[in-house]
Amino acid sequence: MVGMKKYLLFCIFVAMFVSIAFADFSVNVTPNVLEVEKGSQGVFNILITTDEAGRFSITIDGWKTWFTLENYAPNVLNSKTVKLYISPGKDVDAKVYQIKINVETAGEEKKTIERLIKVKNKYDVTIDTIKVEGEAKPLGTIKLTFGVKNEGTIPLKNLKLFSKVYGKTTLSSFEYKIDELKAGEEKIFEKEISLPENIYAGAYIVAATLSKGLVGIEEKRASFTVEALPIVKIEKEQTRLLFGLDKKIIVKNYGNEEAKNIRVTEPIHGISKNFYFGNGQIEGNEVIWVINTLAPGEEKILNYQINYFGLIALIIVFIFLIWFYFNRIKILKIRKFIMQKKSIRLGAEFTVGLEIKNNSGAVASGVIIEDFVPSIFSLVVEKGPKPVVKKHEAGARLVWKLRKFEPGEIRLLSYKLKSVVGVEGEIKLPRASISHKKAGHSLKTYSSRPKIGL
Repeated sequence: MVGMKKYLLFCIFVAMFVSIAFADFSVNVTPNVLEVEKGSQGVFNILITTDEAGRFSITIDGWKTWFTLENYAPNVLNSKTVKLYISPGKDVDAKVYQIKINVETAGEEKKTIERLIKVKNKYDVTIDTIKVEGEAKPLGTIKLTFGVKNEGTIPLKNLKLFSKVYGKTTLSSFEYKIDELKAGEEKIFEKEISLPENIYAGAYIVAATLSKGLVGIEEKRASFTVEALPIVKIEKEQTRLLFGLDKKIIVKNYGNEEAKNIRVTEPIHGISKNFYFGNGQIEGNEVIWVINTLAPGEEKILNYQINYFGLIALIIVFIFLIWFYFNRIKILKIRKFIMQKKSIRLGAEFTVGLEIKNNSGAVASGVIIEDFVPSIFSLVVEKGPKPVVKKHEAGARLVWKLRKFEPGEIRLLSYKLKSVVGVEGEIKLPRASISHKKAGHSLKTYSSRPKIGL
């Protein structure tokens, strides 16, 4: 009897399970076509009707990120409406989207309903084109092209196209005002952007927003990639020195990647090699520097000089030596000396000697020897060539003239002085001189001032 009751309970349980698993249900989704504007929201109403209560699962084929399903696994007693919200943003393409709404029971009975979503612009105008062209690299230039098209049947006024170019940093932002866009008309806008030095490598976005007043109509994006590479540029500056040049070479990496083993050369020729001052190595007719690494934005300055000061100094010394040789060695020389070493007493006599020598290497003519006798002495001329004496208040000037003076010839002139006063100590006599004409110029040489007395 007990066994019979268990059997009956089992049959009732199986019958209930089968009735639930295979319960009849229906699905109705409205509307058939949902029209929704960008920036607004529409809704599909999913009505599930069933004979038996149970849990259902809902899945969507063609799911988009701008879909929101109110309940993925609703419990349905007799009937229940589940809402599917459709909220396209301004960057969603305006077109028709097809979806499938799948409703399934716990017993895996499934029903599928197909529906259409028509996404529209608030206005029948669209950003038809975004194009990026050019050299996307540091110091490069890219060209952006935007096309705005009125696909409607009426003209539109007071539109605005705003664009922003950004990646790790914002490169540029700008806008265009469109006073009027006729039906079917498309306007093209172009913008060139110079990329800065050391710009980060990687992906960059060109975002464009079309609006009318405060109402956003459409957003579109395009992208481009800035390549990673070193860009090394060399600039040269030159400053003139008194006897040469000072040069500066500026080496800078304008790229966004480290530069390695940079070879910098500068031409150098002839005698300049001997007057080069710097850190570079001279190889052939070039000065060479090698920079191992140069980080993005880093610069190095190479300085060197071509300085001929040493050469000029050498030339000046050489000219001086020549001048000295011909004007101080290759000349007529005169030496004045006193033959006696004694005190200057009243009536004391002294012999003055004048030794003249021709070191010019040529015959000298028109030679004039001059000397001066102070008034504290009287002149006594005994032997040898007699000078012409010209007396003055301060003393007497003595002049000898020679018509011809052979090269290497030495002559000695002398005269006596007699003291007319007594003098304590030493005094210096005036210089004597010898002069002659050479190549139309008068050359004169002086003796030293000999001391007389004790």
